[in-house]
Amino acid sequence: MNIIPAKPHVFSPVITWVSYYKADAVEMADNVSWDFGNLLGLVKPPKPNLASGSMYFLPGTKKISMTVTDSQGRSSSTIREITVTAGQYAFIYWIAYALVGLFCLWIIRLIWRRAKR
Repeated sequence: MNIIPAKPHVFSPVITWVSYYKADAVEMADNVSWDFGNLLGLVKPPKPNLASGSMYFLPGTKKISMTVTDSQGRSSSTIREITVTAGQYAFIYWIAYALVGLFCLWIIRLIWRRAKR
């Protein structure tokens, strides 16, 4: 499994792909699934892909796992750890996301009040 960038920052995309994979139990990978260990990983593409990506909002050590399954149902997994750092603009991104969140809540409140009339 390849991961770029090698040293990601918060709010930057992390892209993974299968470069070469061979396991004793799996003859040919018919299904590849990814787990990025965050809520964005719950949003899955309609069919499994050889490449995927995610984004992290907090710094720390993160685990990315890839599971390949063949047509016989046999599977094998591999896990890689990456360290996500804050980066120089992380504080600005956190403030911006907080402001966008507050704005969305304000809009929802306006819509809710108008619906009650």
